[in-house]
This record gives sequence, C-alpha cells and structure tokens, in this order.
Amino acid sequence: MLSAKAKKDIYASFLNGNLTVQSVSINKKIEWQPIVDVLQHEVSHKDQYEVKTQKASCVTTGDHSLYLNEPKKIKEAFVREMSIGDNIVLVKENRVIGDPIISIEKKTPEQYMYDLSVKK
Repeated sequence: MLSAKAKKDIYASFLNGNLTVQSVSINKKIEWQPIVDVLQHEVSHKDQYEVKTQKASCVTTGDHSLYLNEPKKIKEAFVREMSIGDNIVLVKENRVIGDPIISIEKKTPEQYMYDLSVKK
C-alpha cells in the first residue's frame, strides 16, 4: 500500500505533466507517454474478470479492451471475447512480446475501477 506522501508525490507529478507510462503503438513502437487523464468508473453493476498471463495479471470489466500481439500489428479486443492462449501485449527488455493468457476468472465486483489516458 502506498503511503500518504507517495500518493501526494504521484499526484503532484501528474499535475505537473511528469507522470508517464510505457505505451505501445499499433505498429509496435514502444514509447513513454505522459498521463493526460485519470478516469474513475463506477463498475459494481458490470461483470469483472481477473486475466492472468504467464508473467502478469489484471482485473478489469468484460467490456474493457486489452491488446493482443498479432504477427504484424496489435489488435484491440474486449476481455469478454478473449480466450486462454491469446497473447496479451507485454513489453520485456524493450521489446514487444505476446504473453499467453493462462486463466480468465470472473471476480466479485469492485465498486470502482480507474483508467489512465495518454495522448493518441
């Protein structure tokens, strides 16, 4: 859990435009992008899933998009349409790789989820 000071420092970095995340373009270009918005969504009424890959996991709604690593480009797909074995985009050692989904489990709904937005 983050301390109050850490949360305050992160918020100040966001306000100053200095908070960045690693992003991947549709053509598999890796770059650091500043976070331009943080969106809170009320999601207690939506189906929620934990998606686990060999190297990572996330919890999201079924109507949220994740990105699949296709041979020539990246493809956006809804979580509810994904299957075990699909390759989620992951950056490892400054390369875009596919990380296979090993499980998708329905979860007890959380009240809120958050999205980070970057410039497109």
